[in-house]
Amino acid sequence: MSAPAPSSGPPTLELRAVEVSHGRRRVLHALSLDVRPGELLVVVGPSGSGKTTMLRAAAGLEPVDSGRVLLDGDDITDLAPGQRDLAMVFADLALLPHLDVAANIGFGELARGARRRQVRARVKEVAADFGIADLLGRRVTRLSGGEQQRVALARAALRRPSAYLLDEPLSHLDPVLREEARSQVQVLRSRDGAPVVLVTHDPHEALSMGDRVAVLREGRIVQVGTPEEVYATPADTFVARFVGPLPMNLLSRDDGHVGIRPEHVRLGDDLDARVQRVEHAGTEAVVHTTTERGPVVLRLPWGERPRVGDDVRLGWSPAHLHAFDRDGRRLAR
Repeated sequence: MSAPAPSSGPPTLELRAVEVSHGRRRVLHALSLDVRPGELLVVVGPSGSGKTTMLRAAAGLEPVDSGRVLLDGDDITDLAPGQRDLAMVFADLALLPHLDVAANIGFGELARGARRRQVRARVKEVAADFGIADLLGRRVTRLSGGEQQRVALARAALRRPSAYLLDEPLSHLDPVLREEARSQVQVLRSRDGAPVVLVTHDPHEALSMGDRVAVLREGRIVQVGTPEEVYATPADTFVARFVGPLPMNLLSRDDGHVGIRPEHVRLGDDLDARVQRVEHAGTEAVVHTTTERGPVVLRLPWGERPRVGDDVRLGWSPAHLHAFDRDGRRLAR
């Protein structure tokens, strides 16, 4: 089952200048964002950046101070959560421990008044899609973390909403199960083409899963683009350091900083450095050095690694350099 191509048409779900406060603390600052039909939009940011609050505001679980929430062009800002055609998967999955898998999947639809016979048939269908048809009679407390996550996604899919909201759905899984679960998120949007908004604190998840990536910092969207755009042309030094397998190196200069990714640094003749630490990374070594312009990290083949304490010279191609001003904003080449 292949994922549908994102549409360039009008957005399915749109947040327009949404502001949310918790007491006197502003959590979201005039946040504007949209997700298009068939799209998987990943919102990535550190803990406390407002990711969950943003989803809860879209779902109607969090009151907004100002701004609007639109679904298929209709203003749903003042609608109750149950009146919004959205399905949310919570970080803790919110499964009912006293019920079996089938009852968990069908619970919401039955509560909304759907006929039991119809729900039972649809539960079997969606369970097959998510590979849990043989678990329908089992208590959710007897499932693995990955199986529980499939149940939560199946429950959301049963509703056939206009859009899905996923709050860090992979964060509680170990690395092996996390890889498997990513494919289940693709199953979710492949069933009916509804777009998915997924939030995570993991930049690797964002780059590997999203059709587009939105970077959130302190309640503000600082950049939106394809994974390639966000990684190759970060809007500021925060994005440059936060998004990627390793933070971008930032070298000080009079008018700001020059940035370069670790994979673009080599042993060369541009800058003197001393090796402080060498980390094993499979076939590569991650080499940490100190220089007069700040710390520099580079990736080298394991067999070409220097030793701790070695004095080396580093180099790079000018084409791989990024320029940022004193405030951290990206400068045009």
